[in-house]
Amino acid sequence: MSNGQNLHTRAAMIATSKATIVEAPDWHPIRTFVEKAQNKPVGRLVSRKSKRAMPWEGFGERHLMMISEADSAVERFLAQPHRLEIRVGTGRRRLDYFPDLMRRMADGTIEIVEVKKSKDEIDADPDYAFKIAMVPSAMRRIRSGK
Repeated sequence: MSNGQNLHTRAAMIATSKATIVEAPDWHPIRTFVEKAQNKPVGRLVSRKSKRAMPWEGFGERHLMMISEADSAVERFLAQPHRLEIRVGTGRRRLDYFPDLMRRMADGTIEIVEVKKSKDEIDADPDYAFKIAMVPSAMRRIRSGK
């Protein structure tokens, strides 16, 4: 299959996908542990704004949490805020995506953040790149109720 055909097939899969957000109750992370087997630094950061300790995987996530804690434009933040379940094509294949951070801003907007060093980190894994590409359209469908 050529690269053009592959992109067309993936675009068709995105167009027919269905998505659901699964959240933990009471502003808790959906994933409360971090993977230690990935050779990444891991830990927990205690947040006064969010009134809990939250898991982080990698110094980039920890750094963004520390910035969010100090930034007056951020009202509250949550690590691993939800699981986005995306059913692809006929619904047999399900992709799960866990965003790194959700930030509730003082103006009422919500930011969903994926922390990466570079786009190359996403592109290195075609399945992960596909999930990331699907997230915006899946979120739009959920917001619109379709």
